[in-house]
Amino acid sequence: MDIINNVIKAMDGDQKAISELYYATYPKLRAVAVSILKNEDDADDIVQDSYIKAFSSLHQLDNAKKFEPWLCRIVSNKCKYYLKKKKPILFSAQDNEENDEPIEWSIEDESKEYDPEAVLISADTRKQIMELLNSLPDEQRICLVYHVVQEMKISEIAELLEVSESTVKSRIHFSRKKLMDKIGDR
Repeated sequence: MDIINNVIKAMDGDQKAISELYYATYPKLRAVAVSILKNEDDADDIVQDSYIKAFSSLHQLDNAKKFEPWLCRIVSNKCKYYLKKKKPILFSAQDNEENDEPIEWSIEDESKEYDPEAVLISADTRKQIMELLNSLPDEQRICLVYHVVQEMKISEIAELLEVSESTVKSRIHFSRKKLMDKIGDR
């Protein structure tokens, strides 16, 4: 699917193009929202609100090539605003806030669906990875997910979170260090 052509068509009101853009970008945006919010229901609400805002403001997008980062920024900003309302100290200097809600992602591996042992092993591995990620402070987890999972550049993350690049680098560094220490303890 050519996202750029669909963005251009969607700007002209093509409902099929809007639908195709939605289905092409939804998994990535939901993963971003879930990784930030650690709650699937809240993430679903934020993503839906973000699509409403994006498609009603599509005329403001000056470059169709920037659609995905623009949409990701809308989701991230809505998540950030939601967290500020829910946990006002999240974006403050405190880094030791406890994570109280575990995150669960539903990731299906179709190639192993008929091998029960492989399904159990991969489910256990996913669970362990999510437990490790959830053990990180919110600021570090968010930066790590953006950098590693979403493959965003340090500068993009810094702009998105409205912090300096050195802050993003240190959060990623310390999150990796904490993960390695926790893996070593297992």
